[in-house]
Amino acid sequence: MTGRVSNGVIRSLFKEWIVLHSKADAAMEFLDELREARRHSRWDTEASGASLFSASHCGKSHIINKIYFSRRILPELRKDGIFHEGISDGAVKKLQRRFLYVKVPEKPNIGDFGTNLLRVVHDPFYQKREKVLDRIRRAEDIMNNPDDLTELLALDNFDQLSRKADRQTMKEASEVQDVVKTMMENGIPIVFTGLYNAHAALNNMQIKNRVMELDIMPFRFEKDLEEFCKYVAGIELLMIENCIFDVPSGLYEDDLLIRLYYASQGRIGVLSNLIRDAAKLASTEKCQRIERIHLQKAVDDYPLKKGICEYNPFLIDKDKKIEIDCKTRVAADEKLYDKRYMEYFQ
Repeated sequence: MTGRVSNGVIRSLFKEWIVLHSKADAAMEFLDELREARRHSRWDTEASGASLFSASHCGKSHIINKIYFSRRILPELRKDGIFHEGISDGAVKKLQRRFLYVKVPEKPNIGDFGTNLLRVVHDPFYQKREKVLDRIRRAEDIMNNPDDLTELLALDNFDQLSRKADRQTMKEASEVQDVVKTMMENGIPIVFTGLYNAHAALNNMQIKNRVMELDIMPFRFEKDLEEFCKYVAGIELLMIENCIFDVPSGLYEDDLLIRLYYASQGRIGVLSNLIRDAAKLASTEKCQRIERIHLQKAVDDYPLKKGICEYNPFLIDKDKKIEIDCKTRVAADEKLYDKRYMEYFQ
């Protein structure tokens, strides 16, 4: 029986699923290293950091906010008995301070940044009227509490600090950059995530040499195709395990795989959303599996419309043409990035 899982549940499942891959594993290993160094460092030792910068929908935030917490932080907290076993995982995530996740505001300013820091460390007076730097220092003191040490701070949407919309925006972004740099100098390790142009913000802060650049770039067609295939197979397995379909859809077969690669341009977030949309269509029609027509419609409605790909590969019969086109970067947003970005795929 198919069609038993509603579209809303399918959307929710795809958000929660974890399919590990080598880039995620390598990133988590280094984040573990940063946390271990933090635990064994003197209070006055400058911290190191890491960055995960790439095009949109490459899995950056998913690794930091979902995978790393659930696979590393949560098991540690449970093992250490920090929280009562009756407290839900979601509540633990909100209450713990070992690993903090903060989003840089769309229009960053030092006041909002300080408020956000106090909110995530659960300061009851985060709305108190006071000098901005006093607010930030109080957040630092809480994070440096040896009895409840913050081992790692994640700053997402860091590309917001590289925007040059106007002089005031640049000034406020620079103030936030200075504060973040000082936090690292005061011993707090930070992992930065954001779009590829966030590299400019790190360069401005002059901390590039203290921040390890981790690879979260899109999968390359030839070099990473095997891993791309494993990721697709992982989603196939999860769709069956969660009773969306009874049989595999064969998405990992060569003719479909190259079309999925071209449509997603190797971005696992785009790939996951594309398969999700096709799964919703197939489930609504009570099909036993995802068919090619569902993938065709999903590409039309998502990556093609968003400028990720230039044509719908599921309307093309010739595999050779698609294979050739998979070797060229065609996403509209990637054309805005520098030469170094494109060199990664050569």
